[in-house]
Amino acid sequence: IMSIHAIATLNLRLLPMLANMKAVIVSATQDLFEEEIVPTAKDLSPVTEEGYARNVVLKAEHKLGGRRVGGTGTNRRSIDSAVSDVPEGVKAQLFTQSGYGGYLELGTGKMRAQPYLNPAFDMHIGELPEKVKEKLGG
Repeated sequence: IMSIHAIATLNLRLLPMLANMKAVIVSATQDLFEEEIVPTAKDLSPVTEEGYARNVVLKAEHKLGGRRVGGTGTNRRSIDSAVSDVPEGVKAQLFTQSGYGGYLELGTGKMRAQPYLNPAFDMHIGELPEKVKEKLGG
């Protein structure tokens, strides 16, 4: 009976600590995405000279409602992230809502890939342990 009581007491003490640790990890992940990963992805989102030149050749101005070809920034403005606490741990998503961000990232049969989401993630994800440590006060 003594060992059952000790296990129950240990569970009562560990569960709040584990919940707090998970909350810290969620918060650190959210900060990392908002402060580092999303801004870097926006900086890396392509507006290339070749894309601009091609749009000029195709006379794409009419599709842009009079805006300058190649400089709309639609994809950059649409880059965002979502971080959530899920039963398996922490779920973080980096995405674009432009409608064509995936084509830029992965390329198509007619367009080379111009990755910007994965490189932004790769550049900063290694900073997560330090962010967690900072939030824990260490």
